Amino acid sequence: MFLDNKYWEVSCSNAYSDNITLFCLSIYKMTGYVPYLIKNDKLPLDRQDIFGLLYEHPETPIKKVIPIKVVSEVVEKIDDVEIYGKARVAA
Repeated sequence: MFLDNKYWEVSCSNAYSDNITLFCLSIYKMTGYVPYLIKNDKLPLDRQDIFGLLYEHPETPIKKVIPIKVVSEVVEKIDDVEIYGKARVAA
């Protein structure tokens, strides 16, 4: 893959999330036990705690706000009811 920086980290996290379930299923099929923790000092806590049972690792959503002003204008009135026309984006 030709990814670097944040794209590499996101791709790695996605691959880990996709494959950890197969790992847990294979361990369960072989031993009858479901692993819930991988003890390793090099893994971050959210990867050590497979199902989020032991450590708290809240996610912070990235909010992007793009202000768009939409204007609807009154086209006509029928029996004191305003009829609006097609909305447009104001510059």
